[in-house]
Amino acid sequence: MERVPRATARGTFLCQPRRTERANSGEAMHAEIISVGTELLLGDTVDTNAAALGQRLAEWGIHHRHRQTVGDHQGRLVEALRLAQSRAEIVITIGGLGPTEDDLTRYAIAEILGRPMVRDEAVVRRLQAFFRSRGVAWVELNGRQADLPEGGEWVANANGTALGFWVPTEDGGGVLALPGPPNEFLPMLDGPVRELLRGRGGVPLYRRTLRFVGIGESLLAAQFPELMEGERPTVAPYAKPGEVHLRIADADDETGRERVRQVEQLIRAKAGEHCYGADEETLPEVILSLLRREGQTLAVAESCTGGGIGARLTEIPGASDVFVGGVISYTEAVKHAHLGVPEAVLNGPGAVSNECAVAMAQGARDRLGATWGLSVTGYAGPDAPEGRLGEVWIGLAGPDRAEAVRFAFRGDRRTVRLRAVSQALTSLWQALREPARMGHS
Repeated sequence: MERVPRATARGTFLCQPRRTERANSGEAMHAEIISVGTELLLGDTVDTNAAALGQRLAEWGIHHRHRQTVGDHQGRLVEALRLAQSRAEIVITIGGLGPTEDDLTRYAIAEILGRPMVRDEAVVRRLQAFFRSRGVAWVELNGRQADLPEGGEWVANANGTALGFWVPTEDGGGVLALPGPPNEFLPMLDGPVRELLRGRGGVPLYRRTLRFVGIGESLLAAQFPELMEGERPTVAPYAKPGEVHLRIADADDETGRERVRQVEQLIRAKAGEHCYGADEETLPEVILSLLRREGQTLAVAESCTGGGIGARLTEIPGASDVFVGGVISYTEAVKHAHLGVPEAVLNGPGAVSNECAVAMAQGARDRLGATWGLSVTGYAGPDAPEGRLGEVWIGLAGPDRAEAVRFAFRGDRRTVRLRAVSQALTSLWQALREPARMGHS
């Protein structure tokens, strides 16, 4: 790629790649994301913004092959911007647009583009009026949010004081700067940013995500080696907590959608017993829908998960029509008094046993008047009898029988608890889907 020297405001020169032919040919442009903030590098903040932007770029048909994260340091940010400009027509920065001394993004962009910084007095007046309306004193640092590289245009932010901005470049692309707070960033993506970048992409990407439980990532992928190596469509597995997702992607046109449909049919035919849903469906949503369809209800009895199952189910609006409630039976006394677990069980096999899990599930079902009772009891750690750390029993009581299954989960306390919740929901889904399979998950 030929590089062309370009004068800066200081009279020095920067090298800019010549990408005009591709950018002006009507082909899809390439974008690169640069996330700005030392807190991202230190792990104090998880960068969910870049993930959301990556999804949107695919939907808009804009190629996205590289992503960088850089701290609040102008020199390193300039280096990152130069690298991004060498391989993408559109460079998008996230963060660093606030009023403080470590908010340096706008000044680094002005430097690499060789543009002088211009203060927009109309924006200053709007900011001053905003601070007056809130009864907050104005300090001159706030005026930095009105600084714009020459030739740039503002991108509206309806939820904050830091406007975004777009600086077009000669190759038909440009540099887009967006604020970092998610409550400001995400609405901008689906509003002015979408309008700004529309027309700069090629054929958008069509994606279908199948969601699986009760099967590991490697085992699922091994069933479809040819699909994993294919290119039209692409198929890729992703391990999630308690689940595996298979993403099928192709061009968002009639031919691409048909290829995705055919591959989905093939996958479902071979591994459908583990596939509970697709795209944005969640396991709790599917479980609640199955209960509604059958006119059934659910109660839970939780020990080591401490209410985690109930929390997952009640995240879904309207869950109360089929989820009647639960008992967090963290002590043996509560297990006996509120779930009817016999003292002979608690004094014999113990609170972490097949017998206790079955009694808990049956107790939840009977005492709360539900069609199904689901229970969890186990050793999440760190304290546990030797060799039993991570041992969890999941019980299920239905209209015709009650039984429990033992699981051994690895990991720290939080991980064991999360896996127990996921497995309990998986066991329930399998029983609702095929009642004869109870206990054979």
